[in-house]
Amino acid sequence: MLKRISDSLSLILETAKIEWRLIFKDDAVKEIYILFVALVYFFYTFVYSPEIFTNLPVAFVDNDQTTESHQIRRMLNDTESLDIAYDVNSMAEAKKLFEDEKVSGIIVIPEKFSQDLQKSGGNPSIAIYCDASYMLYYDKTLLAVTNALGAFTGEIQLKQTMMSGVPMKEAIASSKPFNIISTPLYNLDEGYAIFIIPLVIIVALQTLQLTGMGVLYGTLRERNTFITNFAIGRRSRFGYFFMTIGRSLPYLLISMLLLLLGIKVVFHIFTIPQRGDSLEVFVFLIPVVLAITFLGMVLMNIFKNREDTIMLCTVFSIPAVMMGGVSYPIVAFPVWIKVMAFFFPSTIGVKGFLALSQAGASLFEIRDIYYQMWGICLFYFIIAIWTNRRFLYHAEVPSTLLNNSAIVSTMINIDEHLKKAIRSLLMPIKDLVWRFDKTLDTFDSTLSVKLKDIPAAQLQAAPSYISGPVMDAVKYVAQYDDIKNMYANLLANAMDKQAASKVLPSYVEIIKSLSPDEARLLAIFTYNEAIPYVNILQKSTKESKAYSIVLENHTCLAKDHDLSVAYNDNMPLYFGNFIRMGILESPEGFSLEKDRYLEIENCTYLQELKINMEKKGHVFEIQKRFYKLTSYGRSFINIAVKDK
Repeated sequence: MLKRISDSLSLILETAKIEWRLIFKDDAVKEIYILFVALVYFFYTFVYSPEIFTNLPVAFVDNDQTTESHQIRRMLNDTESLDIAYDVNSMAEAKKLFEDEKVSGIIVIPEKFSQDLQKSGGNPSIAIYCDASYMLYYDKTLLAVTNALGAFTGEIQLKQTMMSGVPMKEAIASSKPFNIISTPLYNLDEGYAIFIIPLVIIVALQTLQLTGMGVLYGTLRERNTFITNFAIGRRSRFGYFFMTIGRSLPYLLISMLLLLLGIKVVFHIFTIPQRGDSLEVFVFLIPVVLAITFLGMVLMNIFKNREDTIMLCTVFSIPAVMMGGVSYPIVAFPVWIKVMAFFFPSTIGVKGFLALSQAGASLFEIRDIYYQMWGICLFYFIIAIWTNRRFLYHAEVPSTLLNNSAIVSTMINIDEHLKKAIRSLLMPIKDLVWRFDKTLDTFDSTLSVKLKDIPAAQLQAAPSYISGPVMDAVKYVAQYDDIKNMYANLLANAMDKQAASKVLPSYVEIIKSLSPDEARLLAIFTYNEAIPYVNILQKSTKESKAYSIVLENHTCLAKDHDLSVAYNDNMPLYFGNFIRMGILESPEGFSLEKDRYLEIENCTYLQELKINMEKKGHVFEIQKRFYKLTSYGRSFINIAVKDK
């Protein structure tokens, strides 16, 4: 029982380490998930930190020049929000001031304003031009003018009522039947920062964490490396369950630290109130972060490449704000939107966070919201378990692992002590290789698999003239599994005392000279010493002795090789390169068994070529040749191409 518990805890911690390493190995993930969240917290709060603007400069254009227009000017100037900095004679002058950014608004009293006001059924109007480039300027200017004009029209109505013979008290009562006293709760100054920033704290974290996770998981799916990184989840029957927990721990730690930054640092710097108990706030935020994390794992089913996540999360960021119920009342949503909003972690998260941090509620008072948050967390946790199991057991295993059945059967039992031993043996070259730790991460599991059956006493530190160039070169081919596997074989053999003497420095240069196609072609020679090819010759007549080569170095690789060569037309160039490097030779005067050439002779391309040549009256001849490994090439194949 204790052994099972110990193994489960070990699996959780190991998986957490792998996820942590993947997060901090990807620069895009670090920037989106960590840097951008911090920047959003500070930037948004800074932009709206003034809260309330006072004495905004405006230009006043009075085209009426009457007692009423002067009274309106005085009332506007007496408001807290506005300061009539310029009295101008025309709209053109006011527009020039606005373009020079000397005023943030323009108020225009039209001609005959007072006459229209005194006419029975008159409909006077005032023009207001506000700076809409900054929402708070626009809002404060418009609100101040609206309030001042409301008070002005109220006075006029009162006077008109009294002039009809109604006593003052009755006139006041009729013009203002209700004495409304507005007392804002929690946001006493009615500032925009206090209104919006607590919402941004949660929604920004959700959007950017999901984006960062999507970029990371899209990369794993693009490169088909999920099972390579998380093969330890197959160590036990329910390993995927503990793997899901382990993978969530780095995100829980990072996100809680980011929330701590927002609540304790950003709120303090910009004087955003935090009225609730801090401990209860963070206890509530735990299921919020976990729900976001498990949702990110679930979305791995959708994120097939790095770009998918950016588009998806960007599209849903605005609906997430709306569904938080701060900018638009939830009661006004149709039922289907309310149901959809429930499955956004930020919807319930914002509701509970505002109740705790701004309204000063206790966790007990919002226990219904807290239980709902854990319910959403559990819902996504279950789907995340299924997702991890699906990719762990049903995802395609990389071709570099399939080539070696021993790796497939043992890759889930990598010994951590062996990993540590391999790392220690490579430490002597740490100062010689740029970004050594990041480069070593690409070899971590692969080297452990290749050396797992080698006795510890037989391991050695690889010579620096081998390990140094290998570690320096591998960073350029991290996405090419076939070439990376060659470097891993080379390094593993250099660390094996029995094989180290056969590892030559020139092998590193050969691998550097290979393209991904050439690396795949060399795999054929792990089980074939030689392969056939033909030259196609053309004679003008049967009696003619002179011939010309129509097609050179044509080979047709057997179907059972199952190679994914990207550029088939380059095959002659590839084999010519192998000859140049001394891996292959093409000797004269000897040919392979006849049946080895049948596939080439019968291929559709040669048959069509033969028909076309004979139609033109030429003679079609085949010259049989073959490629053969040199002794140098055989040694290279055994050391670098064959999986150790």
